[in-house]
This record gives sequence, C-alpha cells and structure tokens, in this order.
Amino acid sequence: MSNFLEKLASNIFNSDGYKKSTNLLFSAYVKHNIGADYNVEHKEVRELLTAAQIFYKSNDEITRREGTIVLAMLLDVSAKKFPAIIPIANSLFSTSGDFPNISLLQKRYPEVNFRYSLYHTAQIEFHKEINTVKDLNFILTDFQGSLWNDLISGDDVITVAPTSAGKTHIILSYLINELMNSSGAFAAILVPTRALIAEVSGKIHQLAKEKNIDNEVEICTIPRDGSFKDKTFFVMTQERLHEVLQRGDIYFNYLFIDEAHNITDKSRGVLLHLTIEKIIEDSVPQIIISMPSSNYQNSFSTIFKDVEFKKRNN
Repeated sequence: MSNFLEKLASNIFNSDGYKKSTNLLFSAYVKHNIGADYNVEHKEVRELLTAAQIFYKSNDEITRREGTIVLAMLLDVSAKKFPAIIPIANSLFSTSGDFPNISLLQKRYPEVNFRYSLYHTAQIEFHKEINTVKDLNFILTDFQGSLWNDLISGDDVITVAPTSAGKTHIILSYLINELMNSSGAFAAILVPTRALIAEVSGKIHQLAKEKNIDNEVEICTIPRDGSFKDKTFFVMTQERLHEVLQRGDIYFNYLFIDEAHNITDKSRGVLLHLTIEKIIEDSVPQIIISMPSSNYQNSFSTIFKDVEFKKRNN
C-alpha cells in the first residue's frame, strides 16, 4: 500500500465522521441481531464501504482487521437492502485470498448474480488454484496457504494471527497428515487449560475421522504407564506433559505450543521451561508456536535461543 493510501486510511480511521458512522453501524448490527428495527442510510453504507476497501489494502494488521469487521457488519445489516455490497465484498475476499468467505457469500445470497471481467475472473481462479492443497478438503486463505507451506518445509514456525484466522485448524491438519504418512510419530501439543485439552482433542479426533484413520491414531490427554500407539498425539498442559517426560523413553517428532501467550505466565513459566528443555534434550522435534499477537513473539527467546524460527503473521 502506498504512503498516500496509508495516510488516507489513518485519516479516515481517526475522523469524527468515521467514528459517528461506525457507531451507527454497530447500533444497527446489535438491533439486527436481536430482531429490532433499524435503518442505515445509503450515504453511510457508501462511505463505510469505501473505508473498508481502503482498510483492506493497508499493511497495518489493526487497520486491515477494522476493514474486515466493518465489511462483515455491512453484509449482515445492509446487504439485502443494498445488494451492490455483495460483489464488492466478493472482490475484496478474492483479492485477499479469503475463499471461505466467498463460499459463505454464495450460500447466503444465491439470488444475487454478478459478473466480473474475463481477466478478473481468471485472476480469481488462478488465486484459488494456488490456495488449493490436495491433502485438504477446503480452499485456504492466503495466510493459511503461507502457513501450510512453512509447515511442510519442515521449518520451526512461530505463527501470529487472531483465532478467526484458522491457524490451529491448519496446524492440526498438517500434523494429522504427517502422522498419517509416517511409519510412526509422536506429537506433543501444549495447551494452557483443561478446557483447551478437550477442544483440541476433539478437533484432532474429527480430522482423523474425516480421513478414516481414527482407529490408527491415539490421543493421550492424561499421563499413564504402558505403551502408546505408533501414531500418538499428547494433548496436555505443561504439568501433565512434564509428568509424561519423567518416563524417559518418549521421543517427540513434533512440538506444537497452542495459545502460547497463556502458557508463559510467571506462575507456570518455570515448569514450562523445564518441560521444553527436557523435550529438546531427548528429541529433535519440529517446533510450532501459535499466538494471537506479535507482542508475545519474544516470550520464548530464552527457551529456544538456538532455534531459528520462520515467523508467519496474518
């Protein structure tokens, strides 16, 4: 994005007119969700849609996110009254590689027909082909596609993106594929809470079931004695994983630290450090770290001081 457009985006974002229009839009969005009457005039819709298009082109993460929020609310609140919003949204989604939202638009508004130029249509199809992975049953966003390529390269990766970006789904899909195509492998997945143990375990089970390998894969969430299946996911907090490591006979091929910003607090940081040190001492895993904000990227610098991470931000 040019300096002119960046300054324009900043001026719009900080203007009183934009703040007034977004307040009106948010009020209408709330009323829409509770079934109350509301009205957003064509003037506000046009101005907010213009702002969203400019924000989408920004290099700043916060500004781009503002554009996606405004566009999402406009679609919910005004798309039926002003259907011209839909082809504009479709174009923005395709340009930014957001193909899941394109599919959602088609399902929600099948009655709205529009056509792009042959050149623009070819661009979209080419973009879609680039974001298609044969091992997955859905088209990736640009961020997901870049993250997937980082993962399959075998690099150690730190990925930063909000929860809605689908980073965990991509990482788990990658790990399922890796274990499925191996003769045997162990993956350690560190999460901050018991609730996330259940959530992540459920996602792994569903992905394995979709690929008909749920009988081949074991998901271990509680430390125990005895042997494990050749292809096992250990989904645990650092406390539980540290207990597993005391066995001394576990080799991990993959270490995925999910919601990493919630694991590194002072009260649990020492045990986390010891757990990771033990894994690295006994194994040489591919390390994958996921978090919602770049503010936490350096939290693991002392633990992984000799690891060169490839950083992937949304």
